Amino acid sequence: MVRTELLDPCAFHRLEPIPSQFRRFSALTIQPVAALAQDAVVGNAALPRDLTPWGMFVNADEVVKAVLIGLAFASVVTWTVCLAKSVEIVFAKRRVRTALNVVVRSISEGHRAARRSGG
Repeated sequence: MVRTELLDPCAFHRLEPIPSQFRRFSALTIQPVAALAQDAVVGNAALPRDLTPWGMFVNADEVVKAVLIGLAFASVVTWTVCLAKSVEIVFAKRRVRTALNVVVRSISEGHRAARRSGG
């Protein structure tokens, strides 16, 4: 059963008052939320000016630059392997198709020869 008073936004007037032993906890839960909202405000001076990929790379630490260069190298190697394997698969399919045609032709010629000889 769904409690409709929890779904009704105008039901606040029907809520029971908070018992006195829990009032101090309700005040504690409201204060951190207000503090978090104030911390979300950031001045313009704290934001970096150049947010382009190249600007972020130039302003990065040496370790971050090394990681980014390693990732770029790994990406190039991965795409190269992918392209090479794709080309290799295309040529392998062509060879298999040609070999299959040869096998089918030889089988069909063998059947024709067997029919001619009366077998």
